[in-house]
Amino acid sequence: MSVFDQQDLERCQERYQQYHDLSKELSAQIAKLASGFDYAYDEQKRIGLEKSIAEKKAQLQNYENDLKILKKQIDSLLERINSPKKNIFPEQKINNEESSDESREFSEFNQPQEKNSEHKEEEFNLASKVIQELQKQKNEKSEPSANKPKDVHAKSLIKDDEIKNTLLYTVTFFPQLSVEDFDQVVAFFLEVRTKEFISTSEIVDEQGKVQKIEKKEIKKLSELWQNFDNPTYKDELLSQCYIEPQQLPNSFQEVIDFTENYSYLRDEFIQLFKKSGFYLKDKFQKVQHLIFWRSEKVVANAILIAVNMALSDPNLYGQNFLLGIISGLGEYEEQKLLHTTLNSLASEQSFEQTIFNIKEQQRQSEGFKSLVCERLAALVYKMEENTDLKGISDNFLKQLMKPPINRYDVVLEICKYLRTTSEFNEIYWIKQILARGDAETKDKAYKFLLTLLKQGKYLIYERLKAIEEWLPNPSQNPHNYSTLNKYALQIFVEYSLEQTSNLNVESYGEYPFRHSLFYPLQYGEVEDKLDTLLNFLFCLYIDKTEKYHTEKLALSYIVDKDVNAMDLISFLIAQWYMILYGLKKDNTNPEVSKIFEQLLSKIIDKISPYLRKELIKSWIRYGKYLGNQSKISRKLQPEFLARYDLVKQLKEQFSLLEKSIA
Repeated sequence: MSVFDQQDLERCQERYQQYHDLSKELSAQIAKLASGFDYAYDEQKRIGLEKSIAEKKAQLQNYENDLKILKKQIDSLLERINSPKKNIFPEQKINNEESSDESREFSEFNQPQEKNSEHKEEEFNLASKVIQELQKQKNEKSEPSANKPKDVHAKSLIKDDEIKNTLLYTVTFFPQLSVEDFDQVVAFFLEVRTKEFISTSEIVDEQGKVQKIEKKEIKKLSELWQNFDNPTYKDELLSQCYIEPQQLPNSFQEVIDFTENYSYLRDEFIQLFKKSGFYLKDKFQKVQHLIFWRSEKVVANAILIAVNMALSDPNLYGQNFLLGIISGLGEYEEQKLLHTTLNSLASEQSFEQTIFNIKEQQRQSEGFKSLVCERLAALVYKMEENTDLKGISDNFLKQLMKPPINRYDVVLEICKYLRTTSEFNEIYWIKQILARGDAETKDKAYKFLLTLLKQGKYLIYERLKAIEEWLPNPSQNPHNYSTLNKYALQIFVEYSLEQTSNLNVESYGEYPFRHSLFYPLQYGEVEDKLDTLLNFLFCLYIDKTEKYHTEKLALSYIVDKDVNAMDLISFLIAQWYMILYGLKKDNTNPEVSKIFEQLLSKIIDKISPYLRKELIKSWIRYGKYLGNQSKISRKLQPEFLARYDLVKQLKEQFSLLEKSIA
């Protein structure tokens, strides 16, 4: 029995069951819609239901047609699988009648009948031949040496046969695909190929002369490959190309590859195909689509082929090839959106329904864009591994941000996938998007950057250091703050507030510190890391228009009007104090006092006496708030009082340090 027969049967049966279930489900949906149609009084609703019923009926008809075709295929395959083998002796052509006669003669030879010696000798010779042939076949099966591999080379297998050549190309560059993937990839390569067949027939004209008529017929190679009329066709072709299904070690999965004794053919074909540059370029027109295939193994091999094409011709298959994919993505998005809008308008839908359809199409386009960017990122990553293509990612992303392309959204998506690679600087590219992108992409880039900070506990200071460069200069007029200046001031406060509020009270006072900003301090460089914190917290603006060049908080120019920037900063410092010291007085770690004393000393050195007073006033206000809360909630009273005591302790410690330093 052929392996492809069994695989085709299993797939057909699975698809048959799937279509059968879908047909039942659709029938139920149609019945439900029809019931609703009878009771729908609104004309618009009736039109919508009628359209839905018609669409589902058309879909049901398609399933029923598919079921009929699948039933025929299943019956044909079952008949083939269960049919007995014919011609025990391949080199002899014996029809059924001759075979039965020979069997009769053989049975008669074994019966003790009186016959003349000449006839007996004839029968004996015939029986001996049969026995020898059977023994020969038995030996051929039992002795591996009897099946010695032929001396076959790649060049001898390349023929004027596009189907066979495609099989050889696929098995060479897409090794060990599953049976289903191999079948589909071959069909994909062949789908636009055709072959012309000429058939000759004879007719007798009016004069009684026999005339030969030639009829030309063009067939698709993909249909010839499927060839359901001959279930063994695929297996025969594979065998002629020294290809076969093989079971992976320690697995039940079957894959398609060169026959074991002919595995050397892959290297030969790689060299042979390389010499035929035009053939490789022709095939790559289809391979580039496989980069977006559903099978990971197919995608991985398609990417490797694309990388090799880029190495052979960087100008054609390098950056320009990548940009071509983005151009195709743009055309796809525009056509889909236009198609949805026109259909909605043509169907006289409500404005709300039209907007809903457009938004739904945009959502689907986002998913497609994400897939394209994911595969592009994988391709760029593989290209970067080659010295000759080094730097292609930077050049590609720069081109995407230049007019008229301006695809900042694509740059952001690619950053999401490339950020895990060691040499990729995602902060740099997010900076470019925040500085130059459109409003929607800027918003997405900011959220992505915030997510990066939340996820990177071990990299938090490395990333904050990069963002620190975006902070405004003390002499910079707040009215001239750039988008980057504002994002830098905002993201640190937003991140710090969220990390503080998300930390469980039970973790307060633990060491190593659980808070993401203080956890890395145990690995050293404490001074440098504390400086980074303070540069964000107390980013200053020196107002030179006033007599004494007053220091002001840069944060105060970007928060809401009803928010006191110093209250926000004092609250964060107080929360850190509580987290590090803990709400219980008996569990303070000696390392905590040392770190926080360093932090407070740096604050005193950094800000003016005026801002120090404002900071203390803010802690006093916060303390009063906590005291009032402790009176309102009896359940939380112990916690509020503990927090009140710590804020009071913080204020006193800061005042003492300030006096000692002064």
